[in-house]
Amino acid sequence: MADSLRNTLRILDDATLSIPENKKNLSIELLPDGFVFSVMDADRYKFLALEDHRIEQAPWEVDPVSHLGYFLTKNPLSGKDYQKVTISYYSPPLVLVPSATYNPDEKEAVFSFCAPVPGNHYIWSDRLHVMDGYGVYSIPKDLADFIEKMLPGCRIRHYGSGLIENVLASRKLEKWDADIVLHMRSKHFELLIIRNDQLQYYHSFPYQRFDDLLYYLFYLLEQHKMEAGKHSLMVIGELGMDSPGFETLKGFFREVSFPRRNDMFLYSPVFEEVPHHYYFNLLNLNICG
Repeated sequence: MADSLRNTLRILDDATLSIPENKKNLSIELLPDGFVFSVMDADRYKFLALEDHRIEQAPWEVDPVSHLGYFLTKNPLSGKDYQKVTISYYSPPLVLVPSATYNPDEKEAVFSFCAPVPGNHYIWSDRLHVMDGYGVYSIPKDLADFIEKMLPGCRIRHYGSGLIENVLASRKLEKWDADIVLHMRSKHFELLIIRNDQLQYYHSFPYQRFDDLLYYLFYLLEQHKMEAGKHSLMVIGELGMDSPGFETLKGFFREVSFPRRNDMFLYSPVFEEVPHHYYFNLLNLNICG
């Protein structure tokens, strides 16, 4: 596993290692193409470190237990004594249920009605406060048990749960005009459609080329009877402001914009090495749900 992982980004404030672990928060995202994590000074709500580790392997074939184990045994910033640890786990199926109809005793039945239940998985749910609902998903038993053993008390959330909550909250607080939100990573993207301040659609897709992303995007807009030229698009994640992809999207939509960083937090100057709309989900895990 160590040979297949590649550290693509490492930013570190010199103060990080001098602050005791119990005065810091750790956030980790376990993703199809690797893992990312950030470290925050819990007293000042200031981000100090961020790393991105990727594996050169097709999505959906990666073992998250191996990734987490590699981080916990090899990285000097890992540890068990952080004040707060949050793990965001990525899996494609996330079943959204309104609070008014949610029954915790029926979450297995709800999930299995919408998607096949993988073998040796638990069915869990996250409370989605901003959406006023629940996200139901499956998580491998070996991963959940490993986290409980290695990081007892750690909070686990589905990747999509955090994204939905953070997008809806940011859209309201920052007064985003965009009703279509595109969240991008190198191997997958998420599309959110929002109407009358309510989430109408969320889904995650794997992709290899930008053309694949465009195909899914415009197919879904057609299904929702939305003409791109009449709508604003908010782009979050790995799309450069000077990239051909950004220029292509600008040609289709009324407006294409990027969000600002959450001003609830402080950021070490080293974070200026990273565009502000990158790692949106990771850097907001401490406040979602």
